[in-house]
Amino acid sequence: MDQRVLTKFSAVTEAIEAESNIAKRPAIFRFLTAQAADQAWGILMLECKLYALRRPDSREKLTHLYDLIGTSSDRDFTELLFGPGLEKGERTAAERRLAILGAIISAANLESHFRPKLLSPHQLQAVLDELCESLIRL
Repeated sequence: MDQRVLTKFSAVTEAIEAESNIAKRPAIFRFLTAQAADQAWGILMLECKLYALRRPDSREKLTHLYDLIGTSSDRDFTELLFGPGLEKGERTAAERRLAILGAIISAANLESHFRPKLLSPHQLQAVLDELCESLIRL
């Protein structure tokens, strides 16, 4: 699973690095919200998180994976996305919003399994894009 997570994250990092205009980088998160359409991926991530909640050694591994993701490129992910020079409070707020966005995507993916008519892939993408724009701002 670690390799699969790092591969997906690497694709996001490459897309961010390809956009030289920092003001346009948050638009990259449409790519992330599109991951909600990959229901198998979303369920796999939820299962891993629930498993880790019940097993401290797995929780440590998952925490390590999150740390690894943040440093998997030559640059820090938050700095890569929002640019250098964030004050400590701005950086912490950005990291919180990124964490919450991931949780929202996971929850929305799960809910779409129970309400497929209400949350079709297209509708789910639209709602997640709106939430993303609200959460990720410069």
